[in-house]
Amino acid sequence: QSQRQSQRQSQRQSQRHLQDAQGDSDGEYTSIVTRDCYFDFQSTLRWIQDDFVPAAIELSLQVQFDDIGDSWWKTKNQEQGYDIQVLTVTGKAAPSATINGTNNVQKAPLFLTTSVHAREYAPPELVRRWLQHLLERVQNRDPLYLSFLQHTQIHWIPYVNPDGRVLAETTQPWRRKNINYDWNMASAMCSNDAYGVDLNRNFPFQWGLDDGSSSSACSPFSRGDTPASEPEIQAVVNYAQSIFPQQQQQQGQPIQTTPLPTQDHRQAPKYDETTTVGVYVDLHSYGNIYIFPWGYVNERAPNHIALYTALHKLEDITSYRATGPGPEHYGEASGASDDFMYATQGAMSCTWEFGSSFHEQCQAFEDAIDKNFRALEYLANIAPQPYSLCQGPDIQSVRLSEEDQEAAANMDVTLTIQIQEPTETIPSSSSLQDVVEIRAFMEHPLVHTNALPVWSWDVVTTHVNNWNKDDRTFEITLSRNDVLFARGAGNHTLYIQAKGSTGSNSEESYYWGPVAAVPLSVNGNNIPSSSAAATSSLSTPTTSKSNRPSSAPVTAPEETERLVDIDPENQQPNEVESSEANEKEIDTIVATETNDENWLYPETAQQLFQSNAASATFHTMAILLLGSFVLTVWNW
Repeated sequence: QSQRQSQRQSQRQSQRHLQDAQGDSDGEYTSIVTRDCYFDFQSTLRWIQDDFVPAAIELSLQVQFDDIGDSWWKTKNQEQGYDIQVLTVTGKAAPSATINGTNNVQKAPLFLTTSVHAREYAPPELVRRWLQHLLERVQNRDPLYLSFLQHTQIHWIPYVNPDGRVLAETTQPWRRKNINYDWNMASAMCSNDAYGVDLNRNFPFQWGLDDGSSSSACSPFSRGDTPASEPEIQAVVNYAQSIFPQQQQQQGQPIQTTPLPTQDHRQAPKYDETTTVGVYVDLHSYGNIYIFPWGYVNERAPNHIALYTALHKLEDITSYRATGPGPEHYGEASGASDDFMYATQGAMSCTWEFGSSFHEQCQAFEDAIDKNFRALEYLANIAPQPYSLCQGPDIQSVRLSEEDQEAAANMDVTLTIQIQEPTETIPSSSSLQDVVEIRAFMEHPLVHTNALPVWSWDVVTTHVNNWNKDDRTFEITLSRNDVLFARGAGNHTLYIQAKGSTGSNSEESYYWGPVAAVPLSVNGNNIPSSSAAATSSLSTPTTSKSNRPSSAPVTAPEETERLVDIDPENQQPNEVESSEANEKEIDTIVATETNDENWLYPETAQQLFQSNAASATFHTMAILLLGSFVLTVWNW
């Protein structure tokens, strides 16, 4: 009785802390007391609502911050506890946006969850920093970010376990689970931070196995009394079902509703690599590893090769170890998030553990932030076809030759493309053997129907002499007519993909890799130029190394910007102001973009495009008439 009274007193004290935190909504942003580099619970939510959402709207992004459910404590008392909230952000898709050949479908989801385990301080801050970085990259018109925001929608639940998180930031720094003390009568016997349900053992897929979860009230891996018994998990499951395509869910495994699994899911069908969309990542700390299905048993999932390949691509970026089925299996986890999202939703799923402690030191967090940003960029870029794109070659960089940037006499564009060296850790059945084809599209990635193909270059059969296998680079020349007759003068984006062969010679397969993007400007004199000498397919972020997280909102760029024009006398580029450029003839200046709602996706002026099209049509008709005349004379 004494223990139970002590436990009830501790629970009442925890509830008071929850109420106190709930009322702290004014003033400057504050950090977790012991880690000043991490926004605390309330500050993160206020930053999303007060800073991120307005700044994203100003940059013409589509953004929402919604309530999708209640925490356990709020289900007991609607005046207390917390909402489960989700932030979504994407760009305005190009007209006739298409994913995998289907019109009018939702964009591919990149679904991120953090703070499933309350004591893991760093994951919400990492995603918050990345979204701040995203605003900065959009403001600077980074082609990679503008590209994936056209076909990918980011979904982030910052606090899956808000009740537990508030306590972990205040009086119970080692709390892992939610605060459900009703599910098991033995909860009263637990220490003040040990009762509750482990939300990452409560997902309704392969729930209830003793290998990987526990029925004990005080265990760190307490699974609850039924699959998805916790309101926090119900909110996540319902939301996942609303964002992943229904046909994938129908192809996947049924959501578990009974206390014991009723069938062996190891024989589940393989998801189609060309039509399945979406990525799910559950971010945790710590370990510096990536865990992927299956987790409930040490056996391979049907899409094992693609899962293995994608996670080893991330390993190349961050040096975190990929641990899946096999000798490096991390250990059984029954009712875990990544198994559920893969099995029932079709998502390419993983649990991403980063850092070296639950309360990661600030300096270690700051030192790793750039490479973690690049990993998130990669996942956003492959989301439209994750099981396929991850198996294709990665374009490391695209460079426009300096001669083409400076010499007006050269009307063509020479691009140097470097392919990422294949990782040695990927098994031979999925290691990249060679690049067989390169293709480029103007304005929009291939997932959009109005992407205009510029050229397709077959490395093996036509231009093998340009392929340097030692440094994995090659040069290609893009004709000025390819650019001008495709879109006309103006600011453009060139999207490039490489196709590679995988597997043995007897069972060879071919996959297109992720899209790389490079900005390209063309003036009316048919002179191409680039705003950057090199654009990496995985852009390198520039981040502040200050202890305090950045919170300043990002605004759209001013209308006046520096542009490059060509002096017709000395053929050298001169800088002009866009406000002056608007007064010049359209054929002597690079087309400019203004600060309106469409600035994210620059399009050439319609009349210019029509003029070029009419000109091309006139010349084509003239050539046809001349050819007909010559043929007539020849026959005569």
